[in-house]
Amino acid sequence: MRPPLLSDEEIASRLSTRPQWFLERGQLTRTAEAKDFPTVMQWVDAIAEVAEEMDHHPDIDVRWTKLRVSVKTHDKDGLTILDFALADRVDQICQ
Repeated sequence: MRPPLLSDEEIASRLSTRPQWFLERGQLTRTAEAKDFPTVMQWVDAIAEVAEEMDHHPDIDVRWTKLRVSVKTHDKDGLTILDFALADRVDQICQ
């Protein structure tokens, strides 16, 4: 069972501690830039492993050295603590 949706206040509070992330069309979104394409692909592989482990899968877009990640709890049609947990793992990977 998925956790409940977060309130607007909870989302704003959690976003305030994650400066790389912003809301776009109801999703948490971040863009990261790597030194080269192979590094971006390593990030994608690492994010895929984490997503499988969490059973929570982001939308990923790769543009040469840029990686855009968007997360949302699709079956709840909004944001839950899972989205912020995945965002934190993405931040650890994309350093």
